[in-house]
Amino acid sequence: MAEVWKIYPKDSYYEVSTAGRVRSIKGIRRPFINHHGYEKLTLRAEKMFVHRMVWLTFMGEIPENMQVNHENGSKTDNHIFNLSIMTESENKKHAKNTGLIVNGEDHPLAKADDRLVKTILMAHYRFNLPAAKIAWIFGKNESTVRSYLSGRRFGHVYQEFMGA
Repeated sequence: MAEVWKIYPKDSYYEVSTAGRVRSIKGIRRPFINHHGYEKLTLRAEKMFVHRMVWLTFMGEIPENMQVNHENGSKTDNHIFNLSIMTESENKKHAKNTGLIVNGEDHPLAKADDRLVKTILMAHYRFNLPAAKIAWIFGKNESTVRSYLSGRRFGHVYQEFMGA
């Protein structure tokens, strides 16, 4: 399908394309990638997400409490056919399903694995050891142990252990 250009509704100096590009009378604008991996542009001193500009131009206003989602998980693929609208919780679920959000032992900064967390849960819930003692035994920070015991970290292991 051919790339279609339309005037950006919030500033007629710019046009946005179905391929996720933005131009002015001076030419194509080159977006920068922000610290979360999304393309942004500075338009008249205001920073704008390119995917939101594309949605607004071709689909209309973004309803309150809704987010523009990248269907294929690529935050730089701002083609109109790759964008959809959803709630924050739906967007987080989508990010987890596409591998953008990694939890538990699969996270690159994980300092424990499922087996260790299950052992810590067992020490506390079956043998009544306090969190401070468990932390000392396993060489962990007490607050880290408490996050395992509450299911804040490694929630999938906690839920399985508790029978949920």
